Amino acid sequence: MLEVLLLCSLLGGDVDHPTVKTDTVSISFIDDVELSCEEPGRLASVDVQVGMTVEEGQRIARQEDSSARIDVERAESQLRMAHFASQNDLEYQLQLKARDIARSELERAEESRKQYAKSVSQSEIDRLKFALDETELKIEQAKFQQEMKRLEAQLREDELAIAQNKLARRELRSPVSGMVVEVNYQPGEWIQPGEPIARIVRVDRVRAEGLIPASVVRVRRGQPASVSFILDDGTESVHSGIVTFVDPEIDPITEQVRVQAEIENTNGTLRPGQHPRMTIELIEPTNDTAQMKDSVQEKNGSEEKLSSNTSESPE
Repeated sequence: MLEVLLLCSLLGGDVDHPTVKTDTVSISFIDDVELSCEEPGRLASVDVQVGMTVEEGQRIARQEDSSARIDVERAESQLRMAHFASQNDLEYQLQLKARDIARSELERAEESRKQYAKSVSQSEIDRLKFALDETELKIEQAKFQQEMKRLEAQLREDELAIAQNKLARRELRSPVSGMVVEVNYQPGEWIQPGEPIARIVRVDRVRAEGLIPASVVRVRRGQPASVSFILDDGTESVHSGIVTFVDPEIDPITEQVRVQAEIENTNGTLRPGQHPRMTIELIEPTNDTAQMKDSVQEKNGSEEKLSSNTSESPE
């Protein structure tokens, strides 16, 4: 049943805002994530059970990782050796000292020859100049070797980062806070990349989707929305939220528009499969709703960056 209700009762001197209501509403989870590993391997542990509540970043399962740990330890050892070599500039310092000595000997020889023309032969002067030039070349060579050692250390750092990343991928962690609703594998089983090990849903915030008449042109993102349904004891359960999407396309047959709202569900009474009524207030978004809309947009943006081993349930 679709209806547009204009509520004009007075409340504290102000009139209530007009609303649009629809009974054709479906509920779905916003965060519905299937977790899978990126590498093939045998499961060493599964740390959750169906019905458990988990936090973002909590470990869900772990693959056998002895080989990956050995690779990390090897990379750490190689990095320590590379750092030690890159910080050891003894050869460079020796060549600097050798250059100082060669320059001093040449200067003394030239000074002696100025005072006594035949005290030092020209061949000796040439030999000392050559020795000085040779030390300059050795200094450049030592600089080059030192730079190569620095690059080697950087390469070892990259190799360690790769090894640590491979080790981290042996652990499966939840990208969202929510409830575990499926566990498909047990410790000891072999799994392939992409096979869903567990499924986690966020229950404290859900998506409500409904249809409204295309003639209601004042519905827009950021407007307050709520969904309600009758509990078993006869009381009405009302959940507030905000409009997050208004379909720009109109169904040519029904002349209706699809609308989505993000609804608070802190007590978990809203569940997919229910068909409550949704009410949207036809007002300009306030500062509060605008801030909530910005929060929703930021959250939706982060959802798009989830890795390929996560998926959102069909609406």
